[in-house]
Amino acid sequence: MLPLAKAPEADRTAQGQAFEAFRRSYNEERPHEALAMDTPAQHYRPSPRAMPATPPEPDYPAEAAVRSVRHNGEIRWNGGFVYVSKALAGEAVAAIETEDGQWALSFHAHPLGILDTRRMKLVRRSAAPTKPHGAAADTTGGKL
Repeated sequence: MLPLAKAPEADRTAQGQAFEAFRRSYNEERPHEALAMDTPAQHYRPSPRAMPATPPEPDYPAEAAVRSVRHNGEIRWNGGFVYVSKALAGEAVAAIETEDGQWALSFHAHPLGILDTRRMKLVRRSAAPTKPHGAAADTTGGKL
């Protein structure tokens, strides 16, 4: 039984060692059916592309309202604060007004959601109500 299948280790060092043992077993020892019973290490090749020393600065349009994400994950918006994500602390995000007067927030080319200026919240794309693609319109008024 691999160490990760048991209870957590007593401290971070021991837990890190358990993760490393699992990683080694998974990548270097265990054969994988999807790899014709080879190990992932037998198929790994490092990327020939060099990693940039610093990531490029975002290139937002001139009409975008650019905000810096604060250490707590919030941006300042219309005299208040809207939580975006702690993961983006220190990064610049852009709000661009849509044709229907909403503000779409993005990080580089990645859409984050719509700023709900009434509730001062970011409505994430995944939380937006959606109708399945190709679904027929509801003609029953919600009644069956």
